[in-house]
Amino acid sequence: MERINNRLSVIVPVYNVQEYLRRCLDSILSQSYEDLEIICVDDGSSDGSGGILDEYASKDARIKVMHRENGGVVSARQAGMRQVTGRYTTFVDPDDWMEPDMYQDMMAKMREHPVDLVASGFIRDYGSHTVCDPEKKFGLFTGDRLRDEIKRCLVDYERPFRFLLQASLCIKIYKSDLLKEFQLGIPGGVTVDTDTVCVYPYIMRCQGIYIMKECYYHYCQRENSCLNNLEIAEEIRNESIRKAYDYAGNLLPPNLVDYLKKYISLTVCPKYVMRYEDGELYPFGKIGNNSKVVIYSSGSFGRKAKRFIEENTDLRVVAWADKGGDGKTILRQEQLASVEYDYILICVLLSDIVTNICNDFEKLGIDMRKVKCIRRI
Repeated sequence: MERINNRLSVIVPVYNVQEYLRRCLDSILSQSYEDLEIICVDDGSSDGSGGILDEYASKDARIKVMHRENGGVVSARQAGMRQVTGRYTTFVDPDDWMEPDMYQDMMAKMREHPVDLVASGFIRDYGSHTVCDPEKKFGLFTGDRLRDEIKRCLVDYERPFRFLLQASLCIKIYKSDLLKEFQLGIPGGVTVDTDTVCVYPYIMRCQGIYIMKECYYHYCQRENSCLNNLEIAEEIRNESIRKAYDYAGNLLPPNLVDYLKKYISLTVCPKYVMRYEDGELYPFGKIGNNSKVVIYSSGSFGRKAKRFIEENTDLRVVAWADKGGDGKTILRQEQLASVEYDYILICVLLSDIVTNICNDFEKLGIDMRKVKCIRRI
């Protein structure tokens, strides 16, 4: 009898991450699930990453290394995907790492249930502390339940931005044959939202999904990560978004495409989405000319929204604040009591995080009539 192929192919695109790469590879090799094919694509690294990959490959036959000229993360993933021999595939970003039972537990669900996808939550790893970010629903979804509870409500159109199932490639295990259609179909030039335009079309084709409540994957937050890099021209990012959603537009419902496009545009190039006229600041609502505002959030959207407001409006930014502020350049929450302002603009997109911030403000006695956040897009 022919042995069933239960091999899991792990694709790791690598570019100039020598500081983190050993931790990542060690976490893969330490997985209790051992039937792995680890495909590492060195995407033209100019540091010591390529040498580290070769060193590890010489010690463990499960590791395959491809060295190539730099072509970007999508091209690197596609190169790895073409080498896959496992029945199942997953991805790891080279600056992240995983708990040792991640693949064992997820593959058990894949074999136990008639599904095309197994998903879990992830852990936001800030170095000094971690936050578990589980999915919103758990369990087995097939038939009508899959259609009504997952496919029709991947996002919450009434609460921007709230996602039922996170689009990260790295916290899911896929059927390789089905995944190839969507991963290899992403056009060249797409450098933004590269996970979403693969994961969500894949979900729409699934006949069964199992969502786990556990969080295994450490998504390490770095200021110089691709998404946070302000040096990449917003014009280039805007063109990438156009290409991505021209592609996804043929695979996803139009309202979902519009929603996702607005979300990623606000995240990486908000100047193409935000507007200010007649005292109205989209997407925050009525502000009033010459108002004194506090920008709350030092994240990607917060930094870019701050720049947009300073360069394109008559609003006066009197302070920049965040819960984890340094107390000087970026104030902490409790310091806002000493600031004179008309409005606090919560420049955070995910509605669940916004709710937590508003709860903190209420405990501090902040006048919530002066707090503005994104309610609807």
